[in-house]
Amino acid sequence: AATTSVDAVVTATAPATNEAVTATFAVAVTHILESPTFVQASPLALSIDDDATGNVQNFALTNPDGLAFTLQFGPVVSGFDPTALFELVPTTTAASPAYNLNLKASPAASQVADGTYTFLIDAVAPTAENANAQLQVRLTVFNQCAANPCAAGEECLDQGATHVCCAQGTTDQACIAAFPGIGALQTPGSDQSAGLGLPAIIGILIAALIVVALVVLVVVLTQSKQQPTFNDLESATWEHQENPTFVKPGAVDDFEPGLSNPIYGWYHPDMSRQECTDYLLQQGDGAFAVRDSKATPGWHMLAVKTRNTVVHEKIRLSDQSKYSLVTSSGAAPDQPSFESVPQLVDYYSHNDGGLGIHLGLDNPM
Repeated sequence: AATTSVDAVVTATAPATNEAVTATFAVAVTHILESPTFVQASPLALSIDDDATGNVQNFALTNPDGLAFTLQFGPVVSGFDPTALFELVPTTTAASPAYNLNLKASPAASQVADGTYTFLIDAVAPTAENANAQLQVRLTVFNQCAANPCAAGEECLDQGATHVCCAQGTTDQACIAAFPGIGALQTPGSDQSAGLGLPAIIGILIAALIVVALVVLVVVLTQSKQQPTFNDLESATWEHQENPTFVKPGAVDDFEPGLSNPIYGWYHPDMSRQECTDYLLQQGDGAFAVRDSKATPGWHMLAVKTRNTVVHEKIRLSDQSKYSLVTSSGAAPDQPSFESVPQLVDYYSHNDGGLGIHLGLDNPM
């Protein structure tokens, strides 16, 4: 408050005698400064993964005396520092202050866990004699994934008011962006490929050498047992004589899903997606492998290296026990069906099916 003294002079004149009487009074004028008042804002609620940076709340201040107040964050309450998440941006003049509360980064990126927090916003007066004002803001950070867990093997993507469960092989672009490598296609630059250590690579190489050794052993044993007569040589094709692992089209009884077979060196039923990708990246274009699908029993996954990228496609088993390729890209959806996986592999070693892939099969059926 400010007080000012003013002298007031009053003169009275008698009408009969025309005599005048003068009196002087001291008048004290006091100006009481009114305190500013915040326009109450609603409580704040943010998803822990909310990264929609920008304005999330407005704060206005009634300022009866038109003083140049400044808004700023108040003292830290219970260890929560609001400057890690927010910034105050003025939107009007200092004499009539209004501010936007802008989000700088998501709570997860700012190391803010889900829960309820309180922080203060102060309106600071220009001089000590002016009154200040303070606003208490309540913030709730919620986590949809914590309240709604996904099934085993799925990744949860918090989307604010809801959540999405991302399964392996999904085509949801939000899932693929949040969890690299979970989609239908996986590239050498994915985080999972980059995270494979040297021991794992050495293990894959040793496993590959063991497979090659087994194939050579089977070839040697087969050659020692087969002593063809002249008539056999006359009736046999040169593929049969020069390639003991040659399998006639339609001879599918020796291919058993779930069991490795040296004749089909490209079949690795227990190999994971990551192991398959890392192994093929070390091979040339056209190198491929077939493994069992973990998500859909009876189905298989075909992985082929094309233009320095490993593409993973699904091999579907129909209700009629036919095998066909399901393309993740949607290109050339009508693919032929086959009685067996080896027949499918043989077909795509000669035809790309409109998909732009070619299986480098050294010994086609």
